[in-house]
Amino acid sequence: MRILIDADACPVKEETIKIGEYYGVDVIMVTTTDHYSSHIIDSKYLQVIYIEPGIEAVDYYLLSIAKKDDIVVTQDYGLASLLFSKYKVIHHSGKVYDEFNIDQLLFERHLGQKMRKAGKKNKGTGKFTKDDRDRFVESLSRIIEDSEQESHK
Repeated sequence: MRILIDADACPVKEETIKIGEYYGVDVIMVTTTDHYSSHIIDSKYLQVIYIEPGIEAVDYYLLSIAKKDDIVVTQDYGLASLLFSKYKVIHHSGKVYDEFNIDQLLFERHLGQKMRKAGKKNKGTGKFTKDDRDRFVESLSRIIEDSEQESHK
């Protein structure tokens, strides 16, 4: 099991790394070179992979390296829709993507894109809160614990 982070705009990088350390799970953070961050925690569990910028470059890279039992952290509904049937996929708000919510999320994204193309504003997702961060930590921890229990059966 590894945790893969779609890191270009991920607000929970540090929390994910700390959770990886706590559970002894390797974390692979994938980001483009134009999102270089010097605020990365030094951890023996962390590998940062920088790739050249490009349309969906991080998404394609994550798709190419994901393995059985991996957990993927992304806010990209399109990427989540490609991954959730094989891997555990979690949004930075703590929402776990699944067959019950992905269609609705993709539809809402589509409507938002249509509104923007028509020159209308939509309200967006709102500010990322401490409650969102706490839900993420709780959800990711639960996924790891459940996965560890499954592997010991």
